[in-house]
Amino acid sequence: MIKIAAGKTLDLHSQGDVKMPAGSVLQVTQSDTFPRLTTTTLSTWTATGHGIAITPQDASNKVLVSFTPYGRVIGSANMVRCGFRLLRGSTVIWNTGGFVEHLHSGGTPQEVSGVVAIEYLDSPNTTASTIYSLEAFMHQGSTMIIFESSAGSGATLQEIAG
Repeated sequence: MIKIAAGKTLDLHSQGDVKMPAGSVLQVTQSDTFPRLTTTTLSTWTATGHGIAITPQDASNKVLVSFTPYGRVIGSANMVRCGFRLLRGSTVIWNTGGFVEHLHSGGTPQEVSGVVAIEYLDSPNTTASTIYSLEAFMHQGSTMIIFESSAGSGATLQEIAG
């Protein structure tokens, strides 16, 4: 426990390098300003416009990446399929490993909507500004709409002391 007299401040930087314990959150970057994406039948991974940057303070630190895109998939078949993946720069760091599928036995069109929560603890091993982004993949004659920030989409990056 450290006690500081009323009206006084504690300046740790004047004492030399101060290292926070492993697991401490060092900085948080957040954004909820993303463009609306409307696309049909993606046969390749396509950028959603959800991207956010952070500059880690130490190469041994980790970055907790959280994306929560809110979207709707509308399909003309009994199965609506889509997938997401995270990128650090141009490197894929996480993938759904397949597709989110929704089976429906009713009429057409089929529709699925909601927030997708994606979270990944990354080890970028750099102190350079690093951009994390989200891509989507669609097929089976479907249309994907990922709504702009007013509908609840967002992204948060937290630098975690290593």
